[in-house]
Amino acid sequence: MFTVDRVYSQRSASTGALEWYFSAREGEYGPYEFRGAAEKMLKEFIARCIKTGSDGGRARKSRPTLSLVPMEPGLRTFEAGKQKKGNEGT
Repeated sequence: MFTVDRVYSQRSASTGALEWYFSAREGEYGPYEFRGAAEKMLKEFIARCIKTGSDGGRARKSRPTLSLVPMEPGLRTFEAGKQKKGNEGT
């Protein structure tokens, strides 16, 4: 069976030190100095989500959170190639 480890490490580009992170549906969290610290924070994160009823967006299928509303007549829309670039000509 395929498993995914939510705790991972990478080297800091600025210091070269090994940094630890954990991944969740809500984003990436870290860096932590040690793997154990990242694992502990992941467990606390999961416990907090359970306690607050956060489902990481899984239940949004049944309740829309975004709706599209027609623009009011006369409002300008973005047109590719016609955006102002910097302070040219000023």
